Amino acid sequence: MQTVETTEASDQPVPCGAPGASLPETFELITSIAKRLANFESRTLRESGLTPTQFFVLTQLAEHEVSLAGLASAAGCARATMTGIADTLERNGLAQRIPNPADRRGILVRLTDTGRSRLASPGLAEAFGSCCCDILTAEEASELARLLTKLSGALPF
Repeated sequence: MQTVETTEASDQPVPCGAPGASLPETFELITSIAKRLANFESRTLRESGLTPTQFFVLTQLAEHEVSLAGLASAAGCARATMTGIADTLERNGLAQRIPNPADRRGILVRLTDTGRSRLASPGLAEAFGSCCCDILTAEEASELARLLTKLSGALPF
């Protein structure tokens, strides 16, 4: 008998055929939500003039300066791809390359004031926040993230 998850309370396996635990239904819900979020993201970002990857990079840079290799790793792409993305962001005045003070051979990417303004532009932050953050409580969002991480880590593919 296959199982999808163990319960927190008893730590006993939940059979795939158990009520409310249908694996195909769960995957269909995840796929449906992923498609809807991707459509929402594309539409919202198109209005802001950013691609999803550019938006992701800018949100990473809002936290701190990051190397191209670090950005590529976080975005799950090749460093050459990230170099192209950084070139575009720099050309548009949203980010800039700076020397890495800890490694004189290294380069960091930093968010510019224009990039920070673009991230804070009316509608962009609100659209993403209202999409998910207003629906779930903090505890529910944490539990959802925990369960999705658990599922993602357990999948053999």
